[in-house]
Amino acid sequence: MEEESNKILNENPNEILCVNFNQDGSCIAIGTETGFKIINTLPFLDVCYQNMGGGIGIIEMLNTTNIFCLVGGGKNPKYPVNELIIWDQEKKAELSKIKTKKKILNVKLTENKIFVVNFDKIFVFDFNTLNLIDTLETKNPRGLISLCYKQDIAAYPDIAHEGTIIIKNYETNKEEKLKAHKTPLSCIQLNQDGTMIGTSSLKGTLIRVYSIAEKTLIREVRRGAESANVNCISFDISQKYLLVVSDRKTIHIFFLINNSEIQSNSNRNSNNISEGDDIVNNTININKNVLELDNKKSKLSGMSNFFNVGRRYFGSEWSFAKFKQTSHKLISIFGPDNSILVVTFEGKYYQAVFDPINGGECNKIQEEKF
Repeated sequence: MEEESNKILNENPNEILCVNFNQDGSCIAIGTETGFKIINTLPFLDVCYQNMGGGIGIIEMLNTTNIFCLVGGGKNPKYPVNELIIWDQEKKAELSKIKTKKKILNVKLTENKIFVVNFDKIFVFDFNTLNLIDTLETKNPRGLISLCYKQDIAAYPDIAHEGTIIIKNYETNKEEKLKAHKTPLSCIQLNQDGTMIGTSSLKGTLIRVYSIAEKTLIREVRRGAESANVNCISFDISQKYLLVVSDRKTIHIFFLINNSEIQSNSNRNSNNISEGDDIVNNTININKNVLELDNKKSKLSGMSNFFNVGRRYFGSEWSFAKFKQTSHKLISIFGPDNSILVVTFEGKYYQAVFDPINGGECNKIQEEKF
């Protein structure tokens, strides 16, 4: 029966409604019009497929445990779109449910908290008791939220100011605001230890990385010249590289400065941003002698002293490595040994490696269909 279900899923990749990595990237959770599927990434192995008899629009795993959070979706939702189901895959049964007044746009889990994202509120529940412990006000049509699991930090859009991020530290119970863009946010991502956050606006041409402690811009890179929907930003575990995914079918990899440089180079206050069209007029001054390698710049970057547009565009830092795709809807994270893991909504999984010295096109080393 499971083989038959997997065959049907493989023959109908357009049934996929959501794709999501778990917290450490060891598993992929896939929601479909008929249920959900869990895949192990390294090595690539099917873990389970559960036919639910209806669509699963959101699935979030708790690490590699048997506990999942599910929300209905698709043409025939298994559950109401405003209802969160806590599911035990070992028992193949619902453990509990949480209802909200509005549609659930996103769900994130830690070992002791559940974050349920609506358009204008984020509800924080204690995972053990399911008691509501916090309500965060937001204006969040894309359901954006990023968690740092090591430091118990949550980042999400401000309710009053477009392009501004609220960063809440639950260990210190402190909230801070960071003005990242003048236009609405399309993607936000905390790094693994909660010291940096990567951001993109709806325009999607510039990606910024901020120091959270100093609230200063420490890196700005250019994804491309044309607008794009940036839906995924990822830091590698060494925090040397940054990965950006958009609907332009190309994954971009950039160099980041290392942690020791953050304090010495974080001399730009976020209030210096002037973006009319989401462009920062001043380039970031970074001591190039510290880095052996750097992102690419246009061959016409010397024109930046003569034309305002040149200073904005030709002086930008571009990705040093790329991985081109045929799908416009995908997500990606860093894997081990200078590799990236890629999952598409068309039902494809890739592992590719990038050259940390010469950059260029990534080399695909694995391709699977799920």
